Amino acid sequence: MGRTDYSDKEVAAGAPTTAQMDKYGRQVSFFSHEEDAVQPAVQHSMVFNLDDLLSRYARYKSVKGVSFLEGTGWVPGFALDYGAGGRPDDWLGCGYGDYDVNLFTKETGIQVPVDGQDPQRFGKRYDWLKANAYQPWVTWRCQKIKQVNDLLLQRCQAARADLKFAPVFGQFSHFPTLEMDCRLTGKTHRQLLSESGRDPALYAGQPDYIPYAELYAPDRARETA
Repeated sequence: MGRTDYSDKEVAAGAPTTAQMDKYGRQVSFFSHEEDAVQPAVQHSMVFNLDDLLSRYARYKSVKGVSFLEGTGWVPGFALDYGAGGRPDDWLGCGYGDYDVNLFTKETGIQVPVDGQDPQRFGKRYDWLKANAYQPWVTWRCQKIKQVNDLLLQRCQAARADLKFAPVFGQFSHFPTLEMDCRLTGKTHRQLLSESGRDPALYAGQPDYIPYAELYAPDRARETA
């Protein structure tokens, strides 16, 4: 995947990165860089690792499928800008790198009027897209993540035709971000998940997918998306 040690300042000056870029111009990092699943190099790495897993375990009939923890610090999906002091998390806060925004313009025809050389371009893109192209941006992000999941499902079924693929849209039973943000913003679970590229509706009626999200709330039981 090439060099991955460019600083945020170098990326702002034009150096490439496979990491997601947040609205503050930072390469998103948890345990390591939060990779941008829209980029082909990242998809190649995911497929490489999945194929290795399948080569070891797909032969066993006791294995019914493969599950990926996605988004909120994992790929595919877009990370969150975590809230503080009672502020809700921003589910649209990441994914403003040059590759993603340029591809969005190419595929939708929507021009984002921000100078591609501006060191502050990441936040300016965020502001413009949220104010002027919110729904096309959210829809496009969900479609791109669905395409990645389709690729992963295809790899599973190339190894064994009956394997299922279960994208886990966040392990919220341990970190109740989704439920709290629904209450703080008034948005639905689907709206927030969609803002981070994971629209459950895109997976409905497809029996080879088993998407779910663990939701935590003190006054009701675990739900699924």
